Amino acid sequence: MRDIIYEQEEQIGLGPRQSRLISTVKKSRGLKGGSMVNIIGELEDTASSPSQTPLVPYANDDRPVLASPQTNDDDKPATKRKRGPTKCLKTHGLSYEDRLPIRLNKYGQPIGCNRAKLSSHLGTLVRNAHLAPLTYTNWHGLKVLKEQSKKNKASRAKNTSQHTTGSKTFAEIREEEAMKNPDRREPSQVNMFFLTHKSRDGKPMSEGTSKNFSELEDAIVSHPEKLESTNQDDILSQVLGKDQPGRVRTYGRGVVASDLWGSRSQVETERLIKEVKENAQTEIQNIQQKMQEEMEIKLQERVEDMKSQMLCGFNVFLNQLQKNLPGVEIPNLSFLSTTLNTKEVEAIATANHEVFTAEKEVFISFFAFFLNNNL
Repeated sequence: MRDIIYEQEEQIGLGPRQSRLISTVKKSRGLKGGSMVNIIGELEDTASSPSQTPLVPYANDDRPVLASPQTNDDDKPATKRKRGPTKCLKTHGLSYEDRLPIRLNKYGQPIGCNRAKLSSHLGTLVRNAHLAPLTYTNWHGLKVLKEQSKKNKASRAKNTSQHTTGSKTFAEIREEEAMKNPDRREPSQVNMFFLTHKSRDGKPMSEGTSKNFSELEDAIVSHPEKLESTNQDDILSQVLGKDQPGRVRTYGRGVVASDLWGSRSQVETERLIKEVKENAQTEIQNIQQKMQEEMEIKLQERVEDMKSQMLCGFNVFLNQLQKNLPGVEIPNLSFLSTTLNTKEVEAIATANHEVFTAEKEVFISFFAFFLNNNL
């Protein structure tokens, strides 16, 4: 079996360090010959494909390996016991029937008591070389990481406002705040920003966070109607700028703008529909106000007409009374024009009383008053 391995090593052109690495892996892992042949086959495929990268990044590096100084066991310093990598032995040992339920929100983000266990379990899977084989055995061999590191450092320097949520995700905080409301309404982006960036444990806020808080508070005072806005153009985007492509502030990983507001065409359509509705509502209110004013004018004219008719009827009746009772002094009834106010006549008109009935009732009251004071 060893001859087969060395023969395949010569065919794929492995260097001396690669051969030593394979031999070391075989001894340390205790792999069987068949498994080693499979590994050699994978190495052969990797070496023959120009698009892939070699297993060992420094295969052509002939730098000498420095031997570690020999020390006695008694001279070794006492090393502190460390935590070690997360293994999730309990979750890996679960049967199919005993699986842990994972609850997701409407955006597909994991929430609930098993969220952290899921994250740790996925971490153990991607670190397993048998489930997710790695082309590189050393991170220093990835040249692209250096470029990404420089770019990330520059981006990190621009971000002067850090969140203070710790290991808790934004999805969990949003769910907790929604549970506090009777209607399960989620907090707005502005409220989420305050919740996730406020100082904790008495620690002072950073200069960038304090500045953002101050600008947001001023914007809320100027436009309080936009505090609970869920539109893409809300107070948070006006103060902090537009979101970067592929992410939305205060929503966490996995949520993009199209998940909240749809595609650009859909957003534009909804904006036009909203604008048309607002214009139509304004036009309807103007028409209603105009109709109300016209109705009030017509009603006022009708009331004045009824008042004049009633006064004319009184005058005719009193003239007849003066002729029938020449010895009785009839007082001047000019005060009736001020006594009969608009509300009384308006109530008579809305109750659909006949003018004659109203005149009769008013006259009876007046005549009783006249008799009580003159007879």
